[in-house]
Amino acid sequence: MDLKRPSTRRGRWVVRLFPAAWRRRYADELTAILEVRPPSLRELIGLLYCALDAHLDPQVDEGGDFSFMEGRPTMRTRILAGAAVGGGLVLLFSLIFAVSDGLVIRLALFYGLATVGLIGIHRRQVDHTPALAWIGFVPAAAAYLLSLAGIFASFADATLPAIAGRSFGFFAQEAFWVSSAIFGAATLAIGVLPRVAALALMIGSPLAMVGMFLGPSPDPVLSALARAGVIAYGAGLIWLGLSVWTANPRPLTSAA
Repeated sequence: MDLKRPSTRRGRWVVRLFPAAWRRRYADELTAILEVRPPSLRELIGLLYCALDAHLDPQVDEGGDFSFMEGRPTMRTRILAGAAVGGGLVLLFSLIFAVSDGLVIRLALFYGLATVGLIGIHRRQVDHTPALAWIGFVPAAAAYLLSLAGIFASFADATLPAIAGRSFGFFAQEAFWVSSAIFGAATLAIGVLPRVAALALMIGSPLAMVGMFLGPSPDPVLSALARAGVIAYGAGLIWLGLSVWTANPRPLTSAA
């Protein structure tokens, strides 16, 4: 393919920004999409993100994720989003059955799957509204990893330092629920994924955080609110993961 052919189509120059190996295999496909659907400014930002991702993670066999152009996720994004479904299921299983044996292992599995799932959801949203998607993703990813570090420390019987006057575990949980609420609010504002699922994260997270302050004899109403928050969070996470996995493609429209 001759990438130097003159063209009045917007966005054709972005193809040159991808790695050479990627261009040899996928430039024709991307150029064909651009000829049919010249990108908007939002989609142009998404193409720039894809080019950067291709340099940082040069897996040529997997191509590029042009979900923002064609409305369908790649298999890599679907696998990542599937982890969100798994994380939500582990959380709901732990809450419903309340089995104490293996709780730490289940928590480690939940935090690990939720972190990976968060990346899949983020990949689906960043192509549409990059700035807002990053605002929601960065604090949530950091808090998820912080919670995971606390779980690994418990495996090793290590004592982690207090943060801001709070024990490490308490701070990690607090950061987890607060950042999850922010992520839900950002997802709701972006509007690419189901708003009800995003609302479940945004509302469920502060309700679940009530459980952190329950004493040995918790108030029944507060305990019920905390459980409802965890259920809402888990259901919202599952819903978001499934929505990324089953995204329906929208047809490309002809350029005027």
